[in-house]
Amino acid sequence: MNNQYSYLNEHINAYIDGELDNDERARLLFNEQRDAALTQRINDAQTLKGKVQPAYSDISMNDTVKKNI
Repeated sequence: MNNQYSYLNEHINAYIDGELDNDERARLLFNEQRDAALTQRINDAQTLKGKVQPAYSDISMNDTVKKNI
């Protein structure tokens, strides 16, 4: 079963962000077990989020500092 094209990046990002309902999440996890390419896409998206997330916390922190000045 090859599902690598049946999920948009937005859907994978929603999964990573915990925004999918239980049925959608279960379906994606089921398909992930059968599709190495989908697994890789999810892993890549998780890695990217891990690299980008600290930048957003820096922005939020800078905004907080500016408001307090």
